[in-house]
Amino acid sequence: METTFPITKLEKNQPLENYERKTDWRSIYIANIIALLSAIQLGSIIPTIWPYLKLMSPQITETTYGAIRGAHALGSTVASGAAGYIVNRQANTKYVLLAGKILVILSAFLYLGIELDAKLAAILFLLYEFIMGISMGLSSVYRTHIAMASAEHERSKAFGLTMLATSIGFLVGPLIQMIFSRIKYPGITLLFGTHFNLFTAPVYLALILSFVGVILLWFWFHGEMHVPTKEERKKQQEALKMAHLSTVPSSIINEDHMKEIKYDKVAVAILVMAKVVLDINFLLIMSISGPYAMLAFSWSSQDSVTYQSMFMAAMGSCSLIFSLTYVKFKLDKNFYLITYPWWFIDETIPYEHAKGEDAFYSRSQAQTALSLSNSTASAVGGNIKKELVGCSINYEWCENTPRVNVFLYNIALVFAMGIGMPISQINLDILYSKVLGPIKQGVLQGIFHATGQILHIVGPVIFTKVYSVSGPRYLWFFEILVSCLCIFVFLIYYQRLVPFSKRVETKMLKRQSQTNIA
Repeated sequence: METTFPITKLEKNQPLENYERKTDWRSIYIANIIALLSAIQLGSIIPTIWPYLKLMSPQITETTYGAIRGAHALGSTVASGAAGYIVNRQANTKYVLLAGKILVILSAFLYLGIELDAKLAAILFLLYEFIMGISMGLSSVYRTHIAMASAEHERSKAFGLTMLATSIGFLVGPLIQMIFSRIKYPGITLLFGTHFNLFTAPVYLALILSFVGVILLWFWFHGEMHVPTKEERKKQQEALKMAHLSTVPSSIINEDHMKEIKYDKVAVAILVMAKVVLDINFLLIMSISGPYAMLAFSWSSQDSVTYQSMFMAAMGSCSLIFSLTYVKFKLDKNFYLITYPWWFIDETIPYEHAKGEDAFYSRSQAQTALSLSNSTASAVGGNIKKELVGCSINYEWCENTPRVNVFLYNIALVFAMGIGMPISQINLDILYSKVLGPIKQGVLQGIFHATGQILHIVGPVIFTKVYSVSGPRYLWFFEILVSCLCIFVFLIYYQRLVPFSKRVETKMLKRQSQTNIA
């Protein structure tokens, strides 16, 4: 049910927020419960994707994995733009969010079918990621709903709840996956030759949570987007005059003058740029972190799922603590400085070897040992294939790339992903919605989401290709450079990054000043 402004006598010096439309907390709570369920799904599934793909198709390359991640971004980019247009036309986010949940259910069945034919593993993973990307793009409109369902002075609290819900989800999801990781592969046999194991269990969880999400959306979420009515705009106009500009003649502040004031396109462009930089940081970590950790620290698929679940739980814990206090940090930019393979690190990355056996740090020695191992296995007629860990012998750069300490790397990763990125994202969401002001934000929010996602289409392929050729060194340097440039631009245009209400007030003061001079 919509809440309109009370028709009461305006008092001089009364805060402007007293005349804003009241926040629809019920719909915001439900939207954030949906966000919590989605975060639990992602938190439990993310640690399994690369290890499962590598197990099902050992010959798969990081570049192919990058292409699969690109399919996710393609689906997300197209869907978020379309979703923004649809919700603007319908003035309702409910049905787009429902469509997103239904697609999650469809993609889950695709994922469960991967083990039925290992030859099709890469294709099914590609389809799974593409459909999940579409789902994520459609689901992004819940941020639009929160922005338009909350009063400006309560926007931070509303989005703070979003960060809190996401943090809890990324804590609970990995903890659940840590329990699932005790179910060894291939696990418990189910119908049609499928199995319940550490790789498929989180997908069954996603199915259950998605059905719960559909029920919540259908019965308890209205999804209506509110744009201020003529009466509400009039109240805001009078409140602005009496609370802040009581000396300004009525002819200066009227509805026509206020309608002339549009959102600051330069500020919007800067915030979109910041979103792109943040997405590049996130993209590189998501594309490279899993393969790089397995390679650098000689983790098996089982190890990778267990350790990544532990670290994601730690990320969720950090994000939860800081979302409760809501303190602003920039730790995501420091991750690349801390984990850069500096020249003063003595140890390099070991080449691939059977887990538990001696590792080789020389590429030529590793090639000789691997050839000898394969020849011996063929001579004795061995059919048991051991999972190899470490750097592929195809990568020359491992021989001279310093290996970052495993504890330093993962602690930095926890702080970057658990604190820096969530808080940077939530501040961007809040400020962007405030800069846009009281308009239908569906399309512009869709652009905000899609712009960063466009890079995700080709970015994973480019990043993984560069990584395959030269390792992490140049990629880490690139991230440090673009992050510094983003901070520099922010400092230059800092004064323009203000809420729309502040922009209106400034414009009216300027009009008053010009009138007085005249």
